[in-house]
Amino acid sequence: MLGDAPTIHRARWPVAITLCLFAIAITAASVQSPSRGPFVSQAYHAPAPTPGTDAPSPSVVQLIDINTAPAEALQLLPRIGPVLAARIIEDRESGGAYPSIEALDRVRGIGPRTVEGLRDMATALPIAPRASERALD
Repeated sequence: MLGDAPTIHRARWPVAITLCLFAIAITAASVQSPSRGPFVSQAYHAPAPTPGTDAPSPSVVQLIDINTAPAEALQLLPRIGPVLAARIIEDRESGGAYPSIEALDRVRGIGPRTVEGLRDMATALPIAPRASERALD
Protein backbone atom coordinates (compact mmCIF):
# COMPACT_ATOMS: atom_id res chain seq x y z
CA MET A 1 0.00 0.00 0.00
CA LEU A 2 1.24 3.49 -0.81
CA GLY A 3 0.76 4.75 2.73
CA ASP A 4 3.32 2.24 4.05
CA ALA A 5 6.20 3.59 1.93
CA PRO A 6 8.79 5.70 3.79
CA THR A 7 8.50 9.40 3.12
CA ILE A 8 10.84 12.32 3.63
CA HIS A 9 9.33 14.85 5.93
CA ARG A 10 9.18 18.41 4.71
CA ALA A 11 11.14 19.57 7.75
CA ARG A 12 14.15 17.51 6.59
CA TRP A 13 14.45 19.19 3.19
CA PRO A 14 16.11 22.38 4.51
CA VAL A 15 18.67 20.28 6.38
CA ALA A 16 19.44 18.21 3.29
CA ILE A 17 19.79 21.31 1.12
CA THR A 18 22.03 22.99 3.70
CA LEU A 19 24.29 19.94 3.85
CA CYS A 20 24.54 19.83 0.06
CA LEU A 21 25.43 23.52 -0.14
CA PHE A 22 28.02 23.08 2.60
CA ALA A 23 29.58 20.16 0.70
CA ILE A 24 29.71 22.25 -2.48
CA ALA A 25 31.30 25.15 -0.60
CA ILE A 26 33.94 22.90 0.94
CA THR A 27 34.70 21.44 -2.48
CA ALA A 28 34.97 24.93 -3.94
CA ALA A 29 37.35 25.93 -1.15
CA SER A 30 39.78 23.21 -2.18
CA VAL A 31 39.90 24.26 -5.85
CA GLN A 32 42.72 26.39 -7.19
CA SER A 33 42.20 29.67 -8.95
CA PRO A 34 43.73 29.15 -12.42
CA SER A 35 45.07 32.69 -12.72
CA ARG A 36 46.35 33.28 -9.21
CA GLY A 37 46.92 29.86 -7.64
CA PRO A 38 45.30 28.44 -4.53
CA PHE A 39 43.01 30.70 -2.54
CA VAL A 40 43.18 28.56 0.58
CA SER A 41 46.34 28.43 2.64
CA GLN A 42 47.18 26.34 5.64
CA ALA A 43 48.06 27.78 9.00
CA TYR A 44 49.25 25.72 11.91
CA HIS A 45 47.66 26.42 15.26
CA ALA A 46 48.40 24.76 18.54
CA PRO A 47 45.21 24.06 20.48
CA ALA A 48 44.99 24.21 24.25
CA PRO A 49 46.91 21.38 25.94
CA THR A 50 44.95 18.25 26.64
CA PRO A 51 44.68 17.28 30.31
CA GLY A 52 47.68 15.26 31.47
CA THR A 53 50.05 16.50 28.74
CA ASP A 54 52.43 19.43 28.66
CA ALA A 55 52.67 20.08 24.94
CA PRO A 56 49.67 20.74 22.73
CA SER A 57 49.36 18.76 19.53
CA PRO A 58 49.43 20.84 16.34
CA SER A 59 46.36 21.10 14.17
CA VAL A 60 45.93 22.36 10.63
CA VAL A 61 43.44 25.13 9.92
CA GLN A 62 42.75 26.26 6.37
CA LEU A 63 42.59 30.01 5.92
CA ILE A 64 40.78 31.68 3.05
CA ASP A 65 42.99 34.09 1.10
CA ILE A 66 40.96 37.25 0.54
CA ASN A 67 43.23 38.23 -2.35
CA THR A 68 42.39 35.22 -4.54
CA ALA A 69 39.20 33.64 -3.17
CA PRO A 70 36.07 33.59 -5.33
CA ALA A 71 32.73 34.76 -3.94
CA GLU A 72 31.71 31.24 -2.89
CA ALA A 73 34.75 30.88 -0.66
CA LEU A 74 34.42 34.38 0.80
CA GLN A 75 30.85 33.54 1.81
CA LEU A 76 32.21 30.81 4.10
CA LEU A 77 33.59 33.59 6.31
CA PRO A 78 31.47 34.89 9.20
CA ARG A 79 29.30 37.93 8.41
CA ILE A 80 30.17 37.72 4.68
CA GLY A 81 27.19 37.05 2.46
CA PRO A 82 26.74 37.33 -1.30
CA VAL A 83 26.58 41.14 -1.28
CA LEU A 84 29.73 41.67 0.79
CA ALA A 85 31.58 38.96 -1.14
CA ALA A 86 30.78 40.78 -4.39
CA ARG A 87 31.94 44.08 -2.87
CA ILE A 88 35.21 42.52 -1.69
CA ILE A 89 35.93 41.17 -5.18
CA GLU A 90 34.96 44.45 -6.84
CA ASP A 91 37.19 46.42 -4.47
CA ARG A 92 40.04 43.92 -4.92
CA GLU A 93 39.84 44.26 -8.71
CA SER A 94 39.68 48.05 -8.68
CA GLY A 95 41.92 48.85 -5.71
CA GLY A 96 44.42 46.03 -5.85
CA ALA A 97 45.34 43.27 -3.43
CA TYR A 98 44.74 43.66 0.27
CA PRO A 99 47.99 43.97 2.23
CA SER A 100 46.30 42.62 5.37
CA ILE A 101 42.93 41.57 6.75
CA GLU A 102 42.57 45.03 8.30
CA ALA A 103 42.49 46.53 4.79
CA LEU A 104 39.02 45.03 4.32
CA ASP A 105 37.67 48.05 6.17
CA ARG A 106 37.92 49.92 2.86
CA VAL A 107 34.94 47.84 1.66
CA ARG A 108 31.57 49.48 2.35
CA GLY A 109 29.72 47.42 4.94
CA ILE A 110 32.80 45.95 6.63
CA GLY A 111 33.84 47.50 9.90
CA PRO A 112 36.17 46.71 12.78
CA ARG A 113 33.81 44.12 14.29
CA THR A 114 33.63 42.14 11.04
CA VAL A 115 37.40 42.39 10.51
CA GLU A 116 38.00 41.11 14.05
CA GLY A 117 35.78 38.10 13.38
CA LEU A 118 37.77 37.22 10.24
CA ARG A 119 41.24 37.15 11.81
CA ASP A 120 41.27 33.42 12.59
CA MET A 121 39.66 32.33 9.31
CA ALA A 122 41.17 34.52 6.60
CA THR A 123 44.53 35.71 5.39
CA ALA A 124 45.86 38.21 2.86
CA LEU A 125 48.73 36.49 1.08
CA PRO A 126 50.89 38.58 -1.23
CA ILE A 127 50.12 38.06 -4.88
CA ALA A 128 53.00 37.09 -7.15
CA PRO A 129 53.16 39.17 -10.32
CA ARG A 130 51.83 37.52 -13.45
CA ALA A 131 54.26 36.51 -16.19
CA SER A 132 53.13 39.48 -18.31
CA GLU A 133 53.78 41.86 -15.40
CA ARG A 134 57.24 40.34 -14.76
CA ALA A 135 58.18 40.85 -18.42
CA LEU A 136 57.61 44.60 -18.03
CA ASP A 137 60.17 44.84 -15.18
